[in-house]
Amino acid sequence: MPFWMFLIVAVVLYFRIVYFVKTKWNINIFSSLIYKHVNKVHKAIELSIGIISIVAFYLVIFIYQKNMQPHYILIPLILIYLVRTIMEWKVDKKEYMISGLSVAFLLFVFIITDYFYV
Repeated sequence: MPFWMFLIVAVVLYFRIVYFVKTKWNINIFSSLIYKHVNKVHKAIELSIGIISIVAFYLVIFIYQKNMQPHYILIPLILIYLVRTIMEWKVDKKEYMISGLSVAFLLFVFIITDYFYV
């Protein structure tokens, strides 16, 4: 199966599962357009992950001139969604289910891409 077909099937399956979870547990994650962090620690951790990943990607690509696969950009996204899942779960927000599904989906796409398409 070509890679683009795999991505289309995976994305459609992901959105179907998210829709099912949102309707089953009555989760409304689109009440505002901007994501609201649970607390200041959560915001600081996500910002730190973003800054560290930008600096690390810059060092690897431009300073050390190593070849980096395009799907490696998923690693910071996986970490950010993992932090979201944990922080939302700690304060009993139902949205942790959607964040957890996002972690699982991104990790699945990363592993499949790394092993079969690179």
